[in-house]
Amino acid sequence: MKRHHLAILMATYNGAKYVRQQLDSLLAQTCQDFAIFISDDGSSDETLKIVGQYANQHPKKIFILTDPVLHKGAAGRFFWLLEQTDASYYMFCDQDDVWLPDKIERTSAKMYETEKSHPDIPIVVHTDLQVVDSNLKVIRPSLWKMMKLRPDLLSQANYIGINNGVTGCTMMINDRAKVQSLPLPPDAPMHDYWIAYIVSKNGLVAYLSQTTILYRQHGSNTLGAQYTKLNLRVFFSKLASLRSVYDKNNRLVRFFVKHGYGSPAKWWFYKFLYLIRR
Repeated sequence: MKRHHLAILMATYNGAKYVRQQLDSLLAQTCQDFAIFISDDGSSDETLKIVGQYANQHPKKIFILTDPVLHKGAAGRFFWLLEQTDASYYMFCDQDDVWLPDKIERTSAKMYETEKSHPDIPIVVHTDLQVVDSNLKVIRPSLWKMMKLRPDLLSQANYIGINNGVTGCTMMINDRAKVQSLPLPPDAPMHDYWIAYIVSKNGLVAYLSQTTILYRQHGSNTLGAQYTKLNLRVFFSKLASLRSVYDKNNRLVRFFVKHGYGSPAKWWFYKFLYLIRR
């Protein structure tokens, strides 16, 4: 396969409602030095028909890769695409978002700047997001502020392990980060979580405070911003879910300790420290 400068990896699954808007936003980017690689995870709607139309209209820009093994899930599908493509840089693209016109240009500039000052290491660059509803109406202008995320802290391995602040659809990684991240552990919490963690240990996670994407929230999100206005019903619902939150944290502890984080005590210490510092 030809080596590309930038490979945009799009995993699709029953995304017919929104995928046109996303593809249109990619084709409208101010920087066009990229190829789009799409792999479907077994859609039962018209997603494949739609992306096929776009691939036919842009045969040198959009490529559909077929995997005989379906239903890998978002993380598995993105990593399969990562393994199948060859590029200097990679970006991950959700089917239902909309990229702002200069997303690639700004993210690339930050990547080149970071590589210049830190040559020959794995690098991740990520950005903030605008949280929007299904009709692209802004819910929150900054996901980081909404979720109380500290990108300066969450660029460090000790903190990324306890709270991933790197959203996959904003990421650009260089080829060294790809090599460092493969293979994806089968028990990884998510592809972006794993890449950010492993690169923070062996390279550098850099960030842009600007938003570069309209992060669409709707009933079919694989993972979302999880924003809910606080009221008594929500308060008691969160109270009732404390056990499941604790169990989820315990799964994260076991995963990251298994992959070199350190002791469980260290994980809980940094979790506590982050809650104070943020």
